[in-house]
Amino acid sequence: MPKVNNLWVLIVFSGLILAAYANSFHAAWHFDDKPNILNNTHLHIDNLKVKTLVGTLYSNPNNPYKHSKKMFRPVTCLTFALNWYVGQDDPFGYRLTNVILHILTSFFIYCVILVLYTTPKLTGVAMDESRFVAILATVLWAVNPVHTQAVTYIVQRMAVMAGLFYVLGIYAFLKARLTVNGNYRLLSYAGCLICYVLALGSKENAVTLPISLILLEFIFFRDLNRKSVRQALIGVIAISGIILVIIAVGLFLKGDFSAGFRAYDSRPFSMGQRLLTEFRILVYYLSLIFHPSPTRLSIEHDIVISTSLWYPWTTLPSLLLLLVLFFAGIACLKRNPLIGFSILFFFGNHVIESSIIPLELIFEHRNYLPSFFIFVPVAIGLNRISKRYGHTSLFLRYAIGSFIVLLVVGFGTGTSIRNRAWTSEKSLWEDAALKAPGSARPLSNLAYDMAYGKNAHPRNYDKALKLYAMALNRYQARDGLNAAILNNMAGIYAKKENYPAALEHLERALAINPKSAKVRADLVTLFLRMGRLEEASVTMDPLLQTGVVHEGHLNRKALILMHQGESQKAIPYLEKSLALEPYFQTTLIYLGTAYNLAGRHIKAEQILGKALNKPPSNFLPLVCLMDNSLRSGERERAIHYADLAVRLYHGNTIRNLLEKYRSNNLIPPLLLTDISQLLLQRLNGIDK
Repeated sequence: MPKVNNLWVLIVFSGLILAAYANSFHAAWHFDDKPNILNNTHLHIDNLKVKTLVGTLYSNPNNPYKHSKKMFRPVTCLTFALNWYVGQDDPFGYRLTNVILHILTSFFIYCVILVLYTTPKLTGVAMDESRFVAILATVLWAVNPVHTQAVTYIVQRMAVMAGLFYVLGIYAFLKARLTVNGNYRLLSYAGCLICYVLALGSKENAVTLPISLILLEFIFFRDLNRKSVRQALIGVIAISGIILVIIAVGLFLKGDFSAGFRAYDSRPFSMGQRLLTEFRILVYYLSLIFHPSPTRLSIEHDIVISTSLWYPWTTLPSLLLLLVLFFAGIACLKRNPLIGFSILFFFGNHVIESSIIPLELIFEHRNYLPSFFIFVPVAIGLNRISKRYGHTSLFLRYAIGSFIVLLVVGFGTGTSIRNRAWTSEKSLWEDAALKAPGSARPLSNLAYDMAYGKNAHPRNYDKALKLYAMALNRYQARDGLNAAILNNMAGIYAKKENYPAALEHLERALAINPKSAKVRADLVTLFLRMGRLEEASVTMDPLLQTGVVHEGHLNRKALILMHQGESQKAIPYLEKSLALEPYFQTTLIYLGTAYNLAGRHIKAEQILGKALNKPPSNFLPLVCLMDNSLRSGERERAIHYADLAVRLYHGNTIRNLLEKYRSNNLIPPLLLTDISQLLLQRLNGIDK
């Protein structure tokens, strides 16, 4: 196919995809976007130095203040970091990048289908079929609404990039097999290997690429009529499959197989139940791909767990249907190798996330890679019907053409409609609550948005509490999530200053999950709020004895000691915390104040000065610096910091913050009466 034609195909693909996704570019951040990108400070780079870029490869979404010892999907994380460098927290650049990557993936799926038509098994097929099938199958895949969860959901760039490098690896392999130039072949194989590494660095499910290459080799380059070739294919796939599943399990479970499978202890299903349920989910995936109505798509689905082949009754029929499709794919390998490959490719690339690894049961983005060639049989069928009957029936020819146009337009429109649900956090979870009424996640996320997110407001607190109460009785993807819900409810009661209700909910949460560090730490915070310092200390100590060193725990312990008048004892905890995260402003504030209370005022000023210059902009470091100056007898220096505060903050803001600090045990003990008097004097232009 001439290069100009390929360029026009790329332009057409780009136009169709951009039209389908145009209304998604300014949608909000969602769900896992926040820990993985928005709150992941490892990716918030301000330069392109090699050391900085290498640091992004070890980002740790579970702890924004500490790098991981292992890489976490480093290729994708590097692209997130580059997006941050260009546009910080504006989602536009991230979404545009996702769509561009999707366009490239689509184009190379098209290229792979074209190249497959030049392999020994398909060389006799007319060129017009190859163009028709490659374009139609790719377009139906590219604008399919089922892929909105992979493309529109920013963090699922992991799935998109794994798919892009996966298809590039296939393309490089096919080019290597079809060339007679030894050097070009070597370069192509090297490119295939590089793409495999990059795909794995994007997401672990790309581990199946070697299996796909083995299928390509045997289906398109070997004679399957020979029994020895068929036996070799079965043997190689079986052995490779076992090896790759082991590798994939190791990648998903971070190399700790036993700990990974112990994750089933916190799931509401066993390994066997998950496997049985996935038969039904795979059939459901197929239904979503071929009937991707926006009314059926959701970030959350209600799924009844299969406890046997007989319950629910659809389990056995689903298994039988999958077996029929699988063996139909095998039966097609001789006469229709492209159809057979497309079917086997779908199953082979669901074997990781739809088998025994203790992941959540269902997510639509898991279809991104497995469905690459799913519309090839449809395109081949339409082409052959048109060729066989189109020349005798003008009506049929136009009917097929109209059907194709309507299908493409319908899919593209469905994608645009589905993207509306991604407009905001609220719209996404309201949509999910309607489509998965039996699930706790939509309700709990709506409640979180009302109480802690962008829509947080005191008038929404009671609504959030009602939603959380409803979520307690719905299906949850992990056992013990009721503890997290109760914990969040306690936080709302604390905001309402209903401390007895907050305490009750935290105690219930701790009873459900006694090992939850988050619940215990929040209980410590509540005891501090209530002025119950001894109980705060007793609750805090087990967190410090777990062997897991966490700067937040160290800081809480130090805060308790300062309020108990043991500032000197607080200093070692804070120094240890600062060694873990040298740039954490809260630690600097606490440590500076501890030195101040211990009478080491010069050291205190140095550390509090660092806190003042660290983001985020904060009034508290100035208050602590005033406190240090007053305690050291340097009133003129205290006035200097008071004047700085008056220049930086509005008078009402200062008054409100001072009122907020009074009787607040979540900040260090300060001379707030003297500081307030000084600030109010400076606000009024009086210096007494």
